Amino acid sequence: MARKKSGSKGKGRSSTSRGTSAPKERGRLGALAASFLFGEPLDEATTARVRELTGLAFIGFGISLIWFGLLRGPALAYPVGFFLGWCYFLLATALLTVLQQNITDTERPYVMSLWFMAFGGTVPLGYLTFGPILDRIGPHWVLAIGGAAALLLARWCDLRAGTQQGQGDPLERGDPAALDEHGGVAGE
Repeated sequence: MARKKSGSKGKGRSSTSRGTSAPKERGRLGALAASFLFGEPLDEATTARVRELTGLAFIGFGISLIWFGLLRGPALAYPVGFFLGWCYFLLATALLTVLQQNITDTERPYVMSLWFMAFGGTVPLGYLTFGPILDRIGPHWVLAIGGAAALLLARWCDLRAGTQQGQGDPLERGDPAALDEHGGVAGE
């Protein structure tokens, strides 16, 4: 006995096609849940050590930038470039985490706009500044100088000294400094 198809030919989904997509969705949700399961303890471990990570990330970034600058061929450039990028994003994430932990909700909109301008808005200034230097001494030396500067910043940006969160009391409700530019209480 032949099975009767429901609906018109080529339109809609048959009952058998719906059954096959459910296990795929459960597998995707399982992978998502597993990422949270394994990611949460790693996040807790790194949040506790985020101040130490900034110094290590600066050192790793500086060393890998110097190493990348001294390379003359593509054989090692890809793995060193991967490590360089990993250290850069580790550094940016660690610094952003420390910043977020040390500002209040009323300060956050103002501080974060300055943060993103400092990281994104100053890139063209770096091109203007180091473009002529790059033309004069070459890209290898410019990268090595940048790596040396990152190594100097590793010591200067040692954030293990302590937190500044909670120092000072938040502004009282009647204080004019607690109002935003529209006259409302900032952060509410």
